[in-house]
Amino acid sequence: MLKPTIAALLEQLPADKLATTDAIYQILMTQFSVQVVCPYDTKQALKALVPTSS
Repeated sequence: MLKPTIAALLEQLPADKLATTDAIYQILMTQFSVQVVCPYDTKQALKALVPTSS
């Protein structure tokens, strides 16, 4: 269920700022007080949120 969490996180970021996946991992780890975030699940959630070009 990372998709809603990452969507909310991305909405908080300024539109003119770049967020690396490492930065997103760090924010999620801090937010949920965990030591590891699954890179695969995070990437899949990010891919689901990004509109694809047709």
